[in-house]
Amino acid sequence: MVFGVDERKDTAMIYDALLALPLFTGMSLSELRNIISKTKVDFGKSAKGKTIIKSGQRCGKLIFIISGQVMSTATAEGRLYSVGETLNAPMAIEPQAVFGRFQEYTRTVKAVTETSMMTIDKNEIFKLISHSLIIRINFVNIFATKLQKMDQALWRKPYAEDELELKISDFIRVHCATPVGEKQIHIKMQTLAEILNTKRIYISEALNAMQARGLVSLSRGKIDVPELKNLA
Repeated sequence: MVFGVDERKDTAMIYDALLALPLFTGMSLSELRNIISKTKVDFGKSAKGKTIIKSGQRCGKLIFIISGQVMSTATAEGRLYSVGETLNAPMAIEPQAVFGRFQEYTRTVKAVTETSMMTIDKNEIFKLISHSLIIRINFVNIFATKLQKMDQALWRKPYAEDELELKISDFIRVHCATPVGEKQIHIKMQTLAEILNTKRIYISEALNAMQARGLVSLSRGKIDVPELKNLA
């Protein structure tokens, strides 16, 4: 098969993006090409502003964002607060949702820019896992790392009364899927105070101190974090 120049560029971009993902870590370009050539995959695009998946939607496939930018939003029970994250390609959307007892997406994902996607059906994922030791190991590593982070969060030492900024930062961090990038937390100060077992005035003082240092930007019912890794 002979590809045109644009098609070859697109194909090269797809392979480069996939090799940057944890699922394909340690795989050579030739190995990846061989696997993809034997796998039924679907390619598509999402226009700016379009919803790609919705929270609670059944997950029967693995979606890779090859190019573009998306907004991933998780909402707490009772809609008390929500956390939005701006994520850049390449990325896989909630690979852990494909397996386990609760096979549903926990976040709503919308395209911030036009995005290119590759989708693999669950049956094809089983074939990939069966035929590739590297993918089996990477899947285990993805799930193990997620569980380890959750376990570490449970056993973190309590913060002192004068460490409220650290408590706020930790609250934001544990609710995010990725440790870097721009985050948007829609929450009332009173709600945050109740969650962190303190008074609203102390939350207000701590957030305003963080805003003065450029760590967050405050507006009514909203906390913007320009870069999560800059939080204490």
